[in-house]
Amino acid sequence: TRHRLCQAEGVGLHYPISQAGVWMDCVRARAAVIHNDYASLPHRKGMPGGHAPVVRELVVPVLRDGLITAILGVGNKSTDYIPEDVEIAEALASIVMDLVARKQAEGALIRSENLFRRDFEHAPVGRCLVGLDGRFFKTNRAFCHLLGYTEEELNSLDFLAVTHPEDRPSNREGVAQLRAGTLDHLSLEKRYLTREQQIRWGYTHVTLVCDPPGVPLHFSVHVQDITARKQAEESLQRSEELLNRAEAVSKVGGWAWDVERQTMSWTHETYRLHEMNREEFTAGSPEHIAQSASCYAPADRLRIIEAFHRCIERGEPYDFEVPFTTAKGRS
Repeated sequence: TRHRLCQAEGVGLHYPISQAGVWMDCVRARAAVIHNDYASLPHRKGMPGGHAPVVRELVVPVLRDGLITAILGVGNKSTDYIPEDVEIAEALASIVMDLVARKQAEGALIRSENLFRRDFEHAPVGRCLVGLDGRFFKTNRAFCHLLGYTEEELNSLDFLAVTHPEDRPSNREGVAQLRAGTLDHLSLEKRYLTREQQIRWGYTHVTLVCDPPGVPLHFSVHVQDITARKQAEESLQRSEELLNRAEAVSKVGGWAWDVERQTMSWTHETYRLHEMNREEFTAGSPEHIAQSASCYAPADRLRIIEAFHRCIERGEPYDFEVPFTTAKGRS
């Protein structure tokens, strides 16, 4: 009955082994211990308040990988404990610990799945899972927003349906290499087609997810929207092309020096006027500077270099005319 059960309060209580009672003999011995006459034990330390009286006890350590991970104790059998009781207790302890380990693993899996679900759904970049057949089966909000589809609509499509036709051959090849194991991941900039057939650029990272034996399960995909950057690059390229055409008509060249990055760029017309090969040296390199400086007389060369440094260091503009000879010796 309930009033005969142990009423001692010990939940969450921790203390050193040296302060524990005789039940810790099993830890010291690393084996099951039987105390059939508890009252006669000289090293017993008594019981906490509310503890049921102990007549006899059987205590079994549970070992996993050579370490004691738990202790199972039973007490007050009506007759003395015998070796057969040890076998039963050890079997029971093993079953209990297997159940505990399974529940811990299940709990860890649930926590991991919940964490993955939150990270997946609320990621600031597009995330999707794609089956080995190429069809979407899970997509997050960012990816749906990027393409203008609902998750249900995307789950009825494969990845090629939202890929620009010109990018499909290279995408197929990359996926085939992942399946063959010649690539461990695939990273590329590709064009996606939205629900309204508009082009969106995405930096796409793809990995093949396998089970522990190595059997492929599905693809995990991360997509970062880089449409704004690609549009800016295209706009810059158009501006550079327009500038090159204007310079060719006016026969005026131009160059720029990036103070922060310490890099130089020349326009096409500047190369043409100096009759220098843009593929020979990197603009701004010592070789490039030496070749371009050789087009000017020594005195003018010094004047140009000094004006250049004043412009960089003090912000002083300069504007003057000097004769020059092209890299091919033409004036």
